[in-house]
Amino acid sequence: MILQPIMGAAITAISVGVAVLGGCVLRLPWIRRLWSWHWATALAVGGVAVMLLGNGIGLSVSFTDPDTHETLNGLSPAAARISFGLLVFAVANWPAPRAAAAGQS
Repeated sequence: MILQPIMGAAITAISVGVAVLGGCVLRLPWIRRLWSWHWATALAVGGVAVMLLGNGIGLSVSFTDPDTHETLNGLSPAAARISFGLLVFAVANWPAPRAAAAGQS
């Protein structure tokens, strides 16, 4: 049980690193113009929706507890990783306010 929080921290650190590196693509001028808070919000809400509703829409897998031999139903590991990655990417690369809007004051 001690490895679970350590692995959680490691996976989160890797996810944030990949999101920040992936965000370098957003620095290209033609992609920067397309990246807006609409896209970031859609990715973040989509990631959270899959995490919350994934079991209900069939993105689930059955797991067996090795100690109690009880069968548990949980979110598919692939769906969990992808939705978490989308959420982290959206938050790490949230668009900054436009320079034109900042200069109006």
